[in-house]
Amino acid sequence: MHPEELKEIEWPECDSVSYMDAMVFSDGNNVYLLYPCQNEVATVCVSFIYPWSVKYGSPNDEVIDAHPYKILGLQLGSAYIVLHSKWKSELEEINATHSQYDEAHWKELKHYVFMFKDYMFECVALKYNYEVIACSLTETIKQKIEEI
Repeated sequence: MHPEELKEIEWPECDSVSYMDAMVFSDGNNVYLLYPCQNEVATVCVSFIYPWSVKYGSPNDEVIDAHPYKILGLQLGSAYIVLHSKWKSELEEINATHSQYDEAHWKELKHYVFMFKDYMFECVALKYNYEVIACSLTETIKQKIEEI
């Protein structure tokens, strides 16, 4: 297996990388990552399509230097795809025992990583898209919940 690599991806720029109020929720087919930007008068809503697994929590910026992705270029406030992901491979190995396992499908999935100030978000999903919504985080959450 090839060693893991980080490839930086397009991500909406914001005025702060602390995102203390970020929210993560799922409707089963999508995982939503929402956080305030533009001095909290707008919200970034990132949708991960057909997610297989999500991690959200430790580490934070105070211990990022000890994370294995740090030597690969992991930086606070940036988003990446992990190429040759060990985590994705572990998930695929487990799911390969399923009678409807499709190797081609697993090749399409990607491991996404975003390092916030207080936590890290990771998701294995088919793809992502984002929008910047011109309202507060609270109002955006209400809108998204109504859409679901």
